[in-house]
Amino acid sequence: MLNQYQHLKDNLSQPPSFTTLRCNTLKENAGEILKKVNSELTATKSGHSFKAALHPVLTDLIVITNSGPVHREPVSKEVIVDRLCGMAVLRGSDVFASGLLAMSPSICRGDKVSLYVDLSSTCLRGSLPPYEFKKVYLGNGTSHFNRHEVFSSSTTLSGIGISVEEPLYISPKLNNFLPDLVFPQNLPSCICAHVLDPQPGETVLDMCAAPGGKTCHIGTLMQNSGVLIALDKAKKKMDTLKSNLLKSGCTIAQVYCQDASKSVQDGSSNVSPGVLGSPPYRPETFDRILLDAPCSALGQRPSLSNPITMKELSSYPPLQRKLLIAAVKLLKVGGVLVYSTCTFTSSENEGQISWLLGEFPNIQLESQGKFHLNKESDMRSQFPGCTLSNEQLSLLQSFHPAFIPPTASCMLSPNIDTIGFFIAKLRKFR
Repeated sequence: MLNQYQHLKDNLSQPPSFTTLRCNTLKENAGEILKKVNSELTATKSGHSFKAALHPVLTDLIVITNSGPVHREPVSKEVIVDRLCGMAVLRGSDVFASGLLAMSPSICRGDKVSLYVDLSSTCLRGSLPPYEFKKVYLGNGTSHFNRHEVFSSSTTLSGIGISVEEPLYISPKLNNFLPDLVFPQNLPSCICAHVLDPQPGETVLDMCAAPGGKTCHIGTLMQNSGVLIALDKAKKKMDTLKSNLLKSGCTIAQVYCQDASKSVQDGSSNVSPGVLGSPPYRPETFDRILLDAPCSALGQRPSLSNPITMKELSSYPPLQRKLLIAAVKLLKVGGVLVYSTCTFTSSENEGQISWLLGEFPNIQLESQGKFHLNKESDMRSQFPGCTLSNEQLSLLQSFHPAFIPPTASCMLSPNIDTIGFFIAKLRKFR
């Protein structure tokens, strides 16, 4: 058990071995986009060689093989970034000026610096060494600013603050990388829309849509024909959601800032039957519903630390059940519901499906067909308390970091070495 825990911890702390880009086939076919991606990768003066290829099943997904870890020697001048920025650096990003927390006092423009992430989340902006908090080395780069410009200037700086030329993991830099043609998206997230299988002319709901990657994908698969409703209760995410839809060319999406668990019309509502605009909506309105539910996000990689508390962790299942109840009500008879999370806790995944099937006898699990790409994990042995049958478990798709084999033992597959994720496909019967 200790070895399994250490293996899980090690895998979570490392980025996936693959970068995946979803093609915007509203703009161009995937084959032509692949050519442009490879041309762009060749033209990039990073000193690293990358080769992109289309996924054999997800034919709108481009896969690029990364490498690492690479041994680097730290230098004396240090730059501190926060946990989220550190995760981005490990996946190939540079550091933007807004992400700089602290710098050694003598750093000048053009200096070689070493990057560290503050794991304790206690570093104050502009702090000076010695740093007593727990920090982890991320690699080396070049500073684009003098220290006093970052912390003493009255002007808010923008743009790249540190170019990361010596990362621990080698992956392509994706800032402004063919933004109209590709969307960086983890493989399981791309699978969701394919499992949902939205058709042109249908009425489809994305219940928790921000930042919009899956919404754009749904609209693309619908070929911009039909009705696509995108809900999210976070006001601060609305601009990003709308921007991504505009950039993708998805014109059928209607975006509303709304708690999807409260989007079902009750008997006192004045909404006219058959009118589809802002929520709430009549029961049995939608042909297909995607519920990519708010979750503990424990499957995100790389995760150098996770500040979530037990109270926060236990808050997600009740919220998810409220959303599932609303989804069942809004789904037409014969309609498809896809439930997904980016975590691996049984209470948010298999446990929710077990509860849902018991609560709603007219809901049944369905095969994910050729898009069931990861069958490596034995769900029964993984979660011994699970009440689902072996047949039901075989219909669920789980990407669990504990089941990624050591890189030295095999040739890794992008279907396995990815973020932690869970997908269930369900259909409503009368």
